[in-house]
Amino acid sequence: MIALWALVWGLLEALCIPPLPLGPLFPLVLAGMLLWVDDDTPGRAAKKGFLSGFVLQLGALHWIHNVMNVGPAATIALGLVLLFAYLAAFQALWTWLWVHCRRLGIPWAWPFLFLGIELVRGWGQMAFPWMHIGYDLGGYLPGLQGVAWTGVYGAGLIMAATAAVLALWKKGELPRRIWIVPALFWAMWWIGGALRWNSPGHPGKMRVAIIQPAIPQTRKWDENYFQTVMNRTWATIDRIHEKPDLWALPETAIPDLWSWRPDEVVKIQKLAARSNSPVVVGALEYLRNPAHPDSGHLRNSAFLVRPGERGERYDKLRLVPFSEHLPFDNILPALNQVKLGQSGFSAGESLSVWNTGIPWAPAICFEMVHADFPRLALAKGARAMVVVTNDGWFGNSLGPRQHWNIHRFHAVENGLSMVRAANTGISGATDHIGRVLARTEMMRDTALVVSVPEGPGSFYGYHGEWIDLLLWMLSAGALGMLAFRWVRQRPTAAAAGSPPR
Repeated sequence: MIALWALVWGLLEALCIPPLPLGPLFPLVLAGMLLWVDDDTPGRAAKKGFLSGFVLQLGALHWIHNVMNVGPAATIALGLVLLFAYLAAFQALWTWLWVHCRRLGIPWAWPFLFLGIELVRGWGQMAFPWMHIGYDLGGYLPGLQGVAWTGVYGAGLIMAATAAVLALWKKGELPRRIWIVPALFWAMWWIGGALRWNSPGHPGKMRVAIIQPAIPQTRKWDENYFQTVMNRTWATIDRIHEKPDLWALPETAIPDLWSWRPDEVVKIQKLAARSNSPVVVGALEYLRNPAHPDSGHLRNSAFLVRPGERGERYDKLRLVPFSEHLPFDNILPALNQVKLGQSGFSAGESLSVWNTGIPWAPAICFEMVHADFPRLALAKGARAMVVVTNDGWFGNSLGPRQHWNIHRFHAVENGLSMVRAANTGISGATDHIGRVLARTEMMRDTALVVSVPEGPGSFYGYHGEWIDLLLWMLSAGALGMLAFRWVRQRPTAAAAGSPPR
């Protein structure tokens, strides 16, 4: 019976993740899960949480299996099982904490502990901030607007608190009409969001030519297929017959080291000179260590080539754990001897901000999933993000669509416009409210020009560092209260021969 209900709850959670439609109902789903584990022992609650969490990961992230088409299938399959188990452990933790909070008489502390789990999951070298519950608001623009004040973590805290109130109300432990409080709050949230969504748009100030060559990932890195890849990319570029302020090509549009492909670099320079417009293009680069010529750093980079120049380089700062780097390899150097696919990249050192009509910051793929990354860009003067990415690894699945929604979420959160050039899609642009200015279909080679406005920033964008610090402190305070109650009640429970309640 546990397995059946774990399947039900896990699938309901997965259906709340955009672009699937149930996102606004997540507090109700979460409240149902709290009631499901409410009368269990902590261990049994954790078991239920882990099983439903594993189903959630399987339902929401099943598309990662497409990587097996271009890599060692057995190794990737094992890695997927371990990834799903790792992420399911976070759900096991919050179900376990709910039961403890109930037994210790402090259920009000649980939303802050849930928040702490969200913060930890998005922090450090093992960060995988793909499944934050705040993202569930991103499928509907009126519901998304409030994150410009709260950020993704603040929205998650509000959703968890709503679920806790509803669960306690259902158990009869809160006044009968207490449901009116969250109902009024969310009504105001959505009405305010609708008003903001319908506000006049800002005029476009930068015309961007977005190139989506739709190169199959199974052939993209085949040396024998290189010239075919580039010919297809140039054929897509040739569809643009107007002058943009910026050309945007995807991540690793040149699927090799920049310095190893001078012929393609020259073509990029000629494109910039011919159109009198800069070109941003993704490629790899290898930087040798002057002190040790036999060693160096492999970088995933974006190059900005202005007319008459060779190019400025931005190196990706936030690498994908295990896929691009092995966590803690700086602490345990022996890990550098382990090779898992492309896991040999080094992170860059600083974020660039370039101006081609409006100031913008480049982001490469996974970087824009981190809540603080666009906030850093805003602090450095950017008013838009230009994301170059390659979601071809995941085929025509939910993965690229989830990625688009997360990128749009963080653009709205920080009050920035967004341009996205993806190899196989989704490419396009949004304004700072999340309104779609242009959007391509998946797996189709497409070239389009879109006029992008300057984002004004947002309250969270300017003050998010302090908001997140406050949330960390609230979470730590709740954990301290839980520990204090547990220690204080443990002697009493031991004397009575029963667990603390």
